[in-house]
Amino acid sequence: MNLLIDTHAVIWFITEDKKLPLKTKQIIEDVENSCFVSIATF
Repeated sequence: MNLLIDTHAVIWFITEDKKLPLKTKQIIEDVENSCFVSIATF
């Protein structure tokens, strides 16, 4: 699955913030998925 990750989700994922739901974290970590982040996030 191709995913475009929201800015908040990226920040929460990188900082291991508990605001990121476990299901979302698992989807991002799944090696079967391709995650993309908008250049505007950076």
